Amino acid sequence: MIVAYHVVARGEIRLSPELAEYKLFAPQDVRCWPAGTGYALADWLRSRGHDPQFIELPPRT
Repeated sequence: MIVAYHVVARGEIRLSPELAEYKLFAPQDVRCWPAGTGYALADWLRSRGHDPQFIELPPRT
């Protein structure tokens, strides 16, 4: 499961026991997926002036 948040914040990142790790990405380095929340991510990127890049998913068998 991926739980993602977008926040404007400052200071040290501290994880609660439910979270194992975090990763920070620059918007231009993010790749969207052609389904569900991937489209929401693409909309968010567009709203901030970035051209979303999509990954190609393998065909389902």
